[in-house]
Amino acid sequence: MVEGRISSGVIVGANSDLGGGSSTMGTLSGGNDIKISIGENCLLGANSDWAFHLVIIVLLRQVFI
Repeated sequence: MVEGRISSGVIVGANSDLGGGSSTMGTLSGGNDIKISIGENCLLGANSDWAFHLVIIVLLRQVFI
């Protein structure tokens, strides 16, 4: 169930729940090949934000891969 906001370029897995007021950050500017995804059976609580952590993960991935 999605009550929050999903930005362009975000993939949400089956049976995931985005609570009211939650938001996700879309594909990074200039990085159109990078897909942001939320796995299956995940829960983002009300008013949660899934942007900052994704930026850190993407940056670390680029450094170590």
